[in-house]
Amino acid sequence: MRKIFFLYIILFYSIPSAQSNVSKPIELLKKLHSNSDWRVIDDRDGMLLSTKIFDDLKLSAFMVQKKISIPSNIIKKIIMDVDNYDAFFNSTKSFESIEINRNEKWKDCYNFLPVALPFIKDREYYFRIHPFGIHENDNLSIVHWYLINENELRKNKFRDTKRDAVYLDYGAGLWMSEIVSENVSNLSYRLYMDPGGSLPDFAVDIINKVSIFNIFQDVLLEAERVVKISLR
Repeated sequence: MRKIFFLYIILFYSIPSAQSNVSKPIELLKKLHSNSDWRVIDDRDGMLLSTKIFDDLKLSAFMVQKKISIPSNIIKKIIMDVDNYDAFFNSTKSFESIEINRNEKWKDCYNFLPVALPFIKDREYYFRIHPFGIHENDNLSIVHWYLINENELRKNKFRDTKRDAVYLDYGAGLWMSEIVSENVSNLSYRLYMDPGGSLPDFAVDIINKVSIFNIFQDVLLEAERVVKISLR
């Protein structure tokens, strides 16, 4: 905990108060947002996993979805609570997730992901997360985020953490809630992430597939816990 606290202090005091000029990969987000061309490849207890191929990108995108009766504002609050990710992301141990800057429209955050595999370096990245749609006409997305590339880190004077880790600089995620019927919605999480390094594409797909399932399940479990507490 002390290690994370001191890292937070270093990061926080090295970042200007407003970083509005970070570019958003809007075309990637639009492709993730579109419901066309997704192919279902797995079903785990009602959670459907789909994949989508983009002609101009080397890796596949993934989507996991499930019909739920949990209000979308609860899901949104959980996803935006970056500083407490370690409290409910039970499937991803030992990672660090720190909010370093914010305004009323976004938060800038840092993630460090230790990799417990020989000869494979840890991963780290900065990302910007928004609690609304990808554009003003998007009323289905409840949260979207995207990675901040290394050039923009230098331009915006983000602190270099000096870790021996591979920096990830291209990827985005999108949480959507589509109403199915009264009190029921289809919640989906859509992800495109290039983990960098020299991993073969098939290994990357496996990592992303496992990751998106785990994240989605952990968020739902936390949301169910919050709902139960509210009903007491």
